[in-house]
Amino acid sequence: MWFDVPGFNICHVANGWDEEDVDGNRSVVVVAPNVLSIEQGFKRLDLFYGQMEMVRIDLDSGNTVTRKVLSRENLEFPVINSTYVGKKNRYVYATITDYVPRMTGVVKLDLEMAAKGGDVEQDCVVARRNWGAGCYGGEVFFVARDEEGRSNVEDDGYLVSYVHDESKNE
Repeated sequence: MWFDVPGFNICHVANGWDEEDVDGNRSVVVVAPNVLSIEQGFKRLDLFYGQMEMVRIDLDSGNTVTRKVLSRENLEFPVINSTYVGKKNRYVYATITDYVPRMTGVVKLDLEMAAKGGDVEQDCVVARRNWGAGCYGGEVFFVARDEEGRSNVEDDGYLVSYVHDESKNE
């Protein structure tokens, strides 16, 4: 099957999964930053801007696509707990990209907030960590905590990233 999603331009996907609603309707859900300036984004990085969106494609009708903005911040390089790849997940972490390629921090998005908001747009950012003035990092990587006897909690782990302080050159 081929589905057109006009205006949805993705470079990096956070996750995607299939699901069935209470009426038995099947859909595929994709969470990713939508690069709004894709036409110019690769020529001029200062125009590169990605807002996080959730796209739902109705598999039964074959033509119904719904989109919901999760955050209007410029976010890129999303990551999740890898245990949930291809499965419905709750949390997404993404770098704050004020000016590509300088990432100034990381946010945590709660996808359940999008579901609770119905058709109303809702900012799903629930936490953030800014690297600090003159500090820029790379994309983050989620490392799940692996302790014996602990319950498997989706956001129980660590975010790892390289951060460079330009004022100290370290």
